[in-house]
Amino acid sequence: EMSILSQNRTLHVCLLSIVLLTLSHFRMEGAEKPAYAQVRKAIQGQLESRKLVGAQVLFGKGPKVLWSANLGKTKVGDKGTQVDPETLFCIGSVSKPVATAAIMGLVESGDMDLNRPVSYYLEAFEQVRLKDGSRVAVAPTILQLMAHRGGIYSQRDGLNQEQVRLIRDFSLSLEESAAGIAAQPLISLPGTKYAY
Repeated sequence: EMSILSQNRTLHVCLLSIVLLTLSHFRMEGAEKPAYAQVRKAIQGQLESRKLVGAQVLFGKGPKVLWSANLGKTKVGDKGTQVDPETLFCIGSVSKPVATAAIMGLVESGDMDLNRPVSYYLEAFEQVRLKDGSRVAVAPTILQLMAHRGGIYSQRDGLNQEQVRLIRDFSLSLEESAAGIAAQPLISLPGTKYAY
């Protein structure tokens, strides 16, 4: 597990969640234990080699915090402040496997159907339209969205200011972001084009 931290040249703060998942079976409390010291050492190495700017790490069991650390700065260079427990980081695409795990749990329990249109769960997607203004007959399905085939705008094709705001303005609630994304025109009919 630690090789992920030491070998990945383009390491992002987001990858720390993988470490949290793989080391979560350690039951250690109190002073810094060897496994936690290994995590701290690996992160410090990434900070020193400038592959990582800052990180927050927390191990817990239920509501109890077993160990936490705030390391590095919030920005590259001298302009950043020290990372603290209140620092917010953009987790970006690492949210996708977390969301997928949650969705698949809902599918397994029978509370979600991958082939249902997202509009069944989020009303904001009931009136989706294409770039030309024509209404789409059926909103993208959960499966199409998970496979990047829902027709939602693509970061690779360039985003307008509003689209950037909807995915990067952390003062927006999840509901506000979802509603804003739903109001943006689809770049293709759901299921017809891959767009990341």
